[in-house]
Amino acid sequence: ALFIYMSISHRFINSDVSLFPTTIFDQGDADMDISEEMEEIRELLYSLISIKFPRGVAADHLAKIYKEDYVDSGLGPELPSNWLSQVKAAEEFETQARGPLTILFVRLHNGPTKKSVVPPASGVVSPSPIVSIGKDQTTPSYSPIQLAVMLSLSKESILAGSRVIVVAFTHAQDFYIRLESSHDELTKLKKHLKSEYSTANAVKSQDVIVNGGYSLKDSQGDHFRVIAVSPPTLSSSVQCFFVDIGVRGSFPLSNLRHLTKESAQMCCTLATRVSLSIGKDGLHRALRHILFTQDENGQTTPTPFEIISIDNENRSGCRMIEMKDANGKTIDQLLIQSLQKGKENKSEEEEESHLPSHLTLPAIGSLSDFDTWMEMSGMGVNGMPRRPFLAHAIYASGPGEISLRQASLDPMPDYLYDRLNEECIDPASTLKGPPQPGRFYAANVNGVWQRAQVIRSSKIDPNSFLIYLIDVGAFHYSRPSAIRRLNALSPFKKMLIFKCKVFGVSPMGGVEVWSRDAQMAVNDFLDKCENWPVEVVPRSEWTVFTGLNAPSLPLIEASIRSREGRDLADWLVYNRLAQPSI
Repeated sequence: ALFIYMSISHRFINSDVSLFPTTIFDQGDADMDISEEMEEIRELLYSLISIKFPRGVAADHLAKIYKEDYVDSGLGPELPSNWLSQVKAAEEFETQARGPLTILFVRLHNGPTKKSVVPPASGVVSPSPIVSIGKDQTTPSYSPIQLAVMLSLSKESILAGSRVIVVAFTHAQDFYIRLESSHDELTKLKKHLKSEYSTANAVKSQDVIVNGGYSLKDSQGDHFRVIAVSPPTLSSSVQCFFVDIGVRGSFPLSNLRHLTKESAQMCCTLATRVSLSIGKDGLHRALRHILFTQDENGQTTPTPFEIISIDNENRSGCRMIEMKDANGKTIDQLLIQSLQKGKENKSEEEEESHLPSHLTLPAIGSLSDFDTWMEMSGMGVNGMPRRPFLAHAIYASGPGEISLRQASLDPMPDYLYDRLNEECIDPASTLKGPPQPGRFYAANVNGVWQRAQVIRSSKIDPNSFLIYLIDVGAFHYSRPSAIRRLNALSPFKKMLIFKCKVFGVSPMGGVEVWSRDAQMAVNDFLDKCENWPVEVVPRSEWTVFTGLNAPSLPLIEASIRSREGRDLADWLVYNRLAQPSI
């Protein structure tokens, strides 16, 4: 269970119309701007700090990132000149003066709070302990996140007239190309990474940072630059994205090494994510025949193409392209020619046998129905364990609310995510209209498809929707372009998580708000559990967690113990971050 913060906190309000609050702030301070626009700005800032800077962020750097993430993309309004004073007036934020800098943190409530999170299958990863204060003010050492940023900002220059080959193909709307001339550069890079590999220290499980840059040796002994897209699983494997060839795969943690700045900057990332606009659906198998050919030895090789036009990156990092082969024929022309020759009628088994495994499109299967609404429900309270059991931590807002998933469900969640990813690249899953509140969909959150329920449209941007990630227990904003219909015939119709409140503790001093230190202490406790599930010891009867308009989930008050037997409640009390409530 990944432990990443993407937080939007909501408080209960009394309303005859809806249980869903209009804002997370309901204070009566006369100096606080309580307009709807300012309230949503504070909500977005709260989310941004929790997502990217859970350990704090300098105010000027936060304003810069807010503009890039929300203003430039049209998801939020511009910050007013007095935005910092408005944030300071809200109890959800905490500020500290460090020399000339103002550092902002977020605080959470002792009650149901909603966090937008992205969970891989297992493992707990804590955020970087370094306060983020901007590019020129951070520590001089290079963290995996900083190295990943270097890779993302240095991309191969592909222009009209460039000759390219396809290096990874899954779908006409999502595949990777690189310059045909970059082969020697890739070979030189691999040799350099190999020379560093023997002297580099292995990466420990607790040090793996999701979305961080690393070096990896694959099963063939080749070396590549990768981004870790998941924490280590219980079997000590890590899901990685190869930035120079556009491939994803799961590899042993023992094959991972720390990437050096020299390797990150040795050359730009060679793989470019692109999309083709083809005139008809259902031609993806024929397209694979065009993009790849077989040599005289029966080996599949990519076909060289020339770029006719290439657009700038969209918000998902993909570029729309047009290209032609050596004879000047466009992709549309080649597809028509391919169909006329009957290639589309070849069996799928014959096609797949000629393609390398990382170039094939996973089969979704014949049973799919994207026109019928998917109905889902949480685990039944009567079927939840009464005796101590093991569970993976998904996320925590503090001692008052932790999302977990029973370890006994493994490895079913892995199958769920694999199946969901396959279905979401099916053109039939594309929305045929705006998302409908209350309906279940799939949403792409930081590159991971998540099952979600649409709650409502944004108050400021009607084209942005608030969704609830049902396998995480968290809220998140998403646009329709990142939302897909679910396959109503999918066997996965249960929400996998349950909610837990730590038994026997309450905030220090009898207040109603958990301190930021208590929140981070829960994070640290779960981080020290590394990849192992925690033991959950029920201390109450199972009830139903019904927070706001979110779906119902099982709720338990329980003791949580690490593999070594440490009790979370005792640990909080010992560190004077909580007081006994019994």
